Amino acid sequence: MPSRDRDLAPEATIPRTSHAKPAPPPTAQAAMIPYLAVLVCVAAGIYIAWHVGSHGGGRGGAVAGGALLVAAVIRLVLPTRLAGLLAVRHRATDVITLLVLGASLLTAGLVLPGLRVADRTRSVQGPYKGRCAQSGGPPMKGK
Repeated sequence: MPSRDRDLAPEATIPRTSHAKPAPPPTAQAAMIPYLAVLVCVAAGIYIAWHVGSHGGGRGGAVAGGALLVAAVIRLVLPTRLAGLLAVRHRATDVITLLVLGASLLTAGLVLPGLRVADRTRSVQGPYKGRCAQSGGPPMKGK
C-alpha cells in the first residue's frame, strides 16, 4: 500500500530541495553594524526615559532623537547594499522619515524638561511674586 503521493505516481518526479542555507555574503554581515548601532542607541534612550521617569525623559528623548538623526545621515551616505535594515524604501523616503522623527524627538527631549522647570518655578513663586503697587504690579488687597 503506497504511503506517499510520489508512490502513487512514479512517473512524476518531485524536486528535492536542500535544507542547508548558503552562508550570507560578508557585505550582509557588515550591513548589520550601522543598524545595530542605531538600535542600541535608541534602546538606550528609551531605557533612560523609562528608568529615570519624568526627571530623565527629556534626556532619553534627546538620545533617541540624536540616534535617529545619525541613522538618517548613515542612510544618506551608505549605498543601499551596505545600509542593511536602514534601507526600507527609497533613499529619500528613508532619510526624510528618519530626519522628521529624530528632529521631533530631539526637540521634545530638549524643550519638555525646560517647560517642567518653568512650570515648577511659576507655581512656587506665584503669579505676582516680587511685584508691588508702586512698580506697576496689581494693587495689593487689604490696604
